[in-house]
Amino acid sequence: MTPPASPRRAGFLRALRTACRLALRDWLHEGHLTLCAVISLVSALVPLLLLLGLRNGVVGTLEERLLENPALLSVTPSGSGPGYTRSWLAALAGRPDVAFVIPKTRDISATVQMEAGGTSGSARFSPVDTEPTGPGDPLLERFHAVPGGRDKVTLSSLAAERLDVRPGDRVRVRLGRATPSGGLEARTLELGVEAVLPPEAEARALAFILLPLLEDMENYRDGFAVPAFDAPGEKAPAERRFARFRLYARDMDSVARLREHFLTLGVEVRTSARDIRTFQQIRAALTALFVLIAATVGAGFAASTASAMLAAVRRKDRDLGMLRLLGFPGSAILIFPLVQTQATALGGTLLAGALALGIGTGLDVLFAAAFDGATVARLPLSHFLLVGAGVSLLSLLASLPAAVRALRVEPSEVLRTV
Repeated sequence: MTPPASPRRAGFLRALRTACRLALRDWLHEGHLTLCAVISLVSALVPLLLLLGLRNGVVGTLEERLLENPALLSVTPSGSGPGYTRSWLAALAGRPDVAFVIPKTRDISATVQMEAGGTSGSARFSPVDTEPTGPGDPLLERFHAVPGGRDKVTLSSLAAERLDVRPGDRVRVRLGRATPSGGLEARTLELGVEAVLPPEAEARALAFILLPLLEDMENYRDGFAVPAFDAPGEKAPAERRFARFRLYARDMDSVARLREHFLTLGVEVRTSARDIRTFQQIRAALTALFVLIAATVGAGFAASTASAMLAAVRRKDRDLGMLRLLGFPGSAILIFPLVQTQATALGGTLLAGALALGIGTGLDVLFAAAFDGATVARLPLSHFLLVGAGVSLLSLLASLPAAVRALRVEPSEVLRTV
């Protein structure tokens, strides 16, 4: 059970509540001065909120569009390496900055002759490069294509156009090799077209095939035995080494880290680090601009609030002294300017937020065609609340000189003027 408050404490709390009510009533009573203070805050906050919204909208839209292209996060070896083992690639996949990595077969084994099969195909040969794929492939996931089974293939737009096929059709892959006796033999594989990627996904004629099938195709061409093809020969080496790999970084910041990691290993890689660095510089410049303008606006607002509240306390010296004569404690008088500045901060921030939201919506409509319908001004609630908290804190600090001045008001001064 909570013990009852002492009479002295209860009296202090009543005085505090009364002082808060009087401060708010006085704030409303001085309507013209209050309105001027609120308008002053709104005129400073609206451009600041719009700048923050434009910074978030433009930078966010640019980042989203950059990340829509998985090639931005691609890290590709410049040439064939000394041979990457499965264990080395597995350790690479375990890094927190790697989103996806898969080994690649040799370039000489990656190009196949492919022709359309079935009734919808045109039955014409076309050379198509192959790429390994598997679950979690960012390129396929970006365009909502899921790697199928061993007998499935995902084609780029150019490859599908050359073969004149579409999802659900069949394609045939012809493989040939020389026999130990000097003759030639061939195998034909039939694969179902699981998906066709849009033109923006890949400009080359590519076929994305599961890695185990690509390994069998390379083993067949190298003359090894491939039970899946019913092809005799020597057994392939147990420890396979891959010439290259496909790798995608976790995010833009990870690209530079991975590039440095490979350089320390002596592996030259191609990345989009320059494009990423340009974007990061733009983002940093806009952030610095916002911080500079926010600091300037904040300093001006703090100086204006401090001077206005000091003038208000001087005007009300007699009223505040009368409250002291009526028994109000000094702490109750102290919060008088604090409550009024907080009321101004709350009213100004809410009005500025409403105006910034309306103007931002208009900008979205006005520039919808130029930005392909993307959001131009984006101000999340968390950012608005953070700005509001900053304004409240700044108002509180700016009103401290006035609060100290109110605390020093002497009741004797009132008695001399009565």
